[in-house]
Amino acid sequence: MLVAAAADRGWAATTGSLLGTSSPPGDVGGQPLLAFPADATAEFTSVSTVPSPSGLDLTFNQPVQHLVVGSSWLGWGQGYSGDIYATDPTSFSLTITLPADTTRFVFYAMPSDLVIQSFTVSETSSVTPLVQSIDGNADAAGFLFVAAPGTMLNQVFISSTGSFAVGEFLANSIPEASNAGVGVLLLLLVANRIRRETRP
Repeated sequence: MLVAAAADRGWAATTGSLLGTSSPPGDVGGQPLLAFPADATAEFTSVSTVPSPSGLDLTFNQPVQHLVVGSSWLGWGQGYSGDIYATDPTSFSLTITLPADTTRFVFYAMPSDLVIQSFTVSETSSVTPLVQSIDGNADAAGFLFVAAPGTMLNQVFISSTGSFAVGEFLANSIPEASNAGVGVLLLLLVANRIRRETRP
């Protein structure tokens, strides 16, 4: 079973979807999406990690500036008024490493300037990148990634024609049935070994 699960990770593809400027879904495939907790870091601070609902950190490959919609960033859409993270004015790309066991991930993006920018977004196991034009004078647009059964999401790669901000993160970090089954099997094996080793 462990070999089969590892083999699945080698070829199974991630599914990506464009959400446009609509609000994020409440769940995907029957699994609820959880909003990231509020970031306690002060506004305008450069950060490289963000706490996720699972308690593990989401990580950026470069420092980004922590801003808050309605305070240090005006206008976002979807009724969102939380944390966002802006790239340096000269940086047009960003890589997000997701917390372990993430099977669904949603984020929104928006140009830093009041212009229309093209965004190209993919995940480690994506077959085809998602391409979306986003108007910096309108609302942020969203992207959804869903891991194939038996796999987890890894890294999200974002590139644009200008600097931008990302935010409105949601994720589901509950392992799918196949992964849960492998975990249960491992626990049973460990427990059985302990019983054998401690038996008089």
